[in-house]
Amino acid sequence: MTNTRFTHATLTAISTVVAGHKISIENELGYFSEDPAQARRFAAVSGLHTRRRADDDVTASDMCAQAAKTLLDRTNTSTNDIGAILFVSHSADYLLPASAAILQYKLGLPRSCVAMDMNAGCSGFVNALWMAASLVASGACKKVLLLAGDTPGRFQPAANRVVGPIFRDAGTAA
Repeated sequence: MTNTRFTHATLTAISTVVAGHKISIENELGYFSEDPAQARRFAAVSGLHTRRRADDDVTASDMCAQAAKTLLDRTNTSTNDIGAILFVSHSADYLLPASAAILQYKLGLPRSCVAMDMNAGCSGFVNALWMAASLVASGACKKVLLLAGDTPGRFQPAANRVVGPIFRDAGTAA
């Protein structure tokens, strides 16, 4: 494992958007053999009492775009200052084109902005953070917009009690 220190780049802000539908564990007793005690036990052990689910027509990049707009507004950052946009997700929103290119257009980023999708599983955000810091430290970019999001609710059955309650629909911008 690499031990990396970021000495010439700073993470300045983070914004998060969670999916609109909030589903309580009590509403999913069917996944716990209709046993409220089993559901309460699961919630107590895992700390997970609710999960979030996006509408079927909402993608991870949609939530990331919303988070990015909030972040850019809140930090008074001009889109012209963004030299690269990195989009991290376990599953692509579309086969083609890359979601980062779509986000580049949606957010009004310059055409000179590097746009790249990254898929690295659970380490995706950390890998993209390393890439962003490297781009800034090298002088290639003044600022990098790192977007990470997923909508596993679109393809993962809620009945999967192993990962279903953990992996939920959200988007972030950093």
